[in-house]
Amino acid sequence: MAKKTVELNSMNVTFTCSEAGKQTVYVSEHDFMSLNQECELCGSHGNITVDVKCACGETHSIEIKSW
Repeated sequence: MAKKTVELNSMNVTFTCSEAGKQTVYVSEHDFMSLNQECELCGSHGNITVDVKCACGETHSIEIKSW
């Protein structure tokens, strides 16, 4: 499987955690993950996710895009 390199200039991730009750933004370039798999029936499937370190003490994995 080939890996793509993408240069990320700036991205803000904001969400409200129901446990912490407030907005949390703690994201670095190392928190992003991408997966792409070829499919014999319809082309390819994949997704982009980001792991967010939350104020509640948990790390939430949020799917940004899927195909």
